[in-house]
Amino acid sequence: MLPEGFTSRPATLDDIPQVVAMLNKTDGNDHPTYFEADTLTEWQTPNFDVSQSTQLVYSSAQLLVGYIEVWDIDNPPVRPTIWGRVHPNYSRQGIGTYLMKWAENRAQQAIPRSPDGVRIAYQCGCDVEHIGTQKLFESMSLTYYRDSWDMEITLEEEPKQVQLPDGFIIRDYRHPEEFRDIVLANEEAFEDHFGYVKKTPEQHLEQWKHLIDNDPYFDPTVWFIAEHIASGGIAGVSISRPRAWNNPDKAYLGSLSVRRQYRRNGLASALLKHTFSQFWLRGTNTITLSVDASNLTGATDLYKKAGMHVSRHLMLYEKELRSGIEYSMIDPNLAN
Repeated sequence: MLPEGFTSRPATLDDIPQVVAMLNKTDGNDHPTYFEADTLTEWQTPNFDVSQSTQLVYSSAQLLVGYIEVWDIDNPPVRPTIWGRVHPNYSRQGIGTYLMKWAENRAQQAIPRSPDGVRIAYQCGCDVEHIGTQKLFESMSLTYYRDSWDMEITLEEEPKQVQLPDGFIIRDYRHPEEFRDIVLANEEAFEDHFGYVKKTPEQHLEQWKHLIDNDPYFDPTVWFIAEHIASGGIAGVSISRPRAWNNPDKAYLGSLSVRRQYRRNGLASALLKHTFSQFWLRGTNTITLSVDASNLTGATDLYKKAGMHVSRHLMLYEKELRSGIEYSMIDPNLAN
């Protein structure tokens, strides 16, 4: 239950300004890291119902002091994600506990929407320095299981290009005619990523299209393709945004991927250095990205060798809602 005098309700689109204002008070940065346009785009994501998947908490003075959201838009929703914040002036009053309990109950809706016998576990994370949040998670029987890193580099000079393997070129992406091809190639490359939930091509395309159609900073000229010359096929992709989500002075490398049959020949390194060079030429010398710290394809080693360092360390926690087989280990043709 909430402390006496506090109330809660779902969010509406009209609440975006006050939600963003509160979120910017929780990070302690000297510049905004949350923006109204980005929040609107997120809340209007296909299959995300803001009236069912969010909760706000208000003080007796009607000040917004807490927010949480539950993401279970994958089909099936076997790994719901919970994300929330509490106003720093209202910590240690039970608000975080209330919001997490509400979110866990909401995450239970994933069970009847998932195949029988499949494991369902919700996940959430916090900065490694946030001891109080870690204790909250542990008090609710969540288990730490993985790390995620934000990594970045500030270029001092234009990067030297990496020698491409014979038979490959890196070229600009052509929008919109190659939109379907680049999205599906990227998704295929991430199928062996931890926790990946395979969707239909139409589901992938719908979500990507929503994102770029509503992103004022979408720029197809910072999307690049590594092409296999003989076949004309996409071997790897680099997808960036000229402005990082939480800092307008940095660029954001949203996805760097190489399809499985083309790995271990230097394509990822070449794509990474090409992306760095293009931002250098544009006058942006700080590039950031997010990566699974236990990535099986060697991404963290690649980024470190390129000169990137860890700028933020997130600890990921999960709680099992139903035991079973990991969905990623099941043949999709048998699971659907």
